[in-house]
Amino acid sequence: MTESQALGTQKALLLFRLGVAVVMATASVGGHALAADGEEVEPRTPADRLMVARARATLATLEGLIEKERARPRGAPARRVIDRWGHRLILFATGTDGVAERIHSFEPGFALRSLYALVLDSEHRVRLFLIEPMSRQEAYEIDQYLFAGDGGAIARDHTYGTFTDCADGRIHERRIVTVFGPRLRVLQRKVEFLNELAGQPLTLGCALEADRPPFSDAASLLRAHGLERLASEAGLRVGPGP
Repeated sequence: MTESQALGTQKALLLFRLGVAVVMATASVGGHALAADGEEVEPRTPADRLMVARARATLATLEGLIEKERARPRGAPARRVIDRWGHRLILFATGTDGVAERIHSFEPGFALRSLYALVLDSEHRVRLFLIEPMSRQEAYEIDQYLFAGDGGAIARDHTYGTFTDCADGRIHERRIVTVFGPRLRVLQRKVEFLNELAGQPLTLGCALEADRPPFSDAASLLRAHGLERLASEAGLRVGPGP
């Protein structure tokens, strides 16, 4: 082996060891990449477990506020301020023509393509964003995001499934709750297959396609659904996008 070949071999070995060291360091601090579809993740450190507990408690509380308003008498306008901490509820929808507009009831008098419910804090910042497409005949979906005060995503509760799946005629539903750290690092990811009988759950089918990647912040999500202008007119404040 020549001297130049020996130096090249040593350099390659050094780079390989450096790469292994980086991977090991990432694993040692509990740094998960975005989990693959169907993969469950649990928090690894006490700090991560605390963040997960707080995020899930907040997510459940804000989801409960939406459900409480949804349960009001048929056609009753949603209250603007919905609890003693000053949380507000703003509703939007897109009709069958694809045009988005603000609505004031969970049961507006026109056909919907998608329903959007936003819970704001007392400073008009987005805390929870619900997206519910309404146009699919055999399937349903509820996608909810929890955001921090700066607009970054903290958690996602994504439930979707079928009314009558083509595989066997039964209802199949999948719920995935994910809690994020900085830069969408997955701290916890829990997957539930609801309404399933004993045995292997149906993971793919008419409406159980692979879970979509999450959005990183409220601004990106509003932009993706064409709600930026309406949100601004309604007084929403969101943190800077990417």
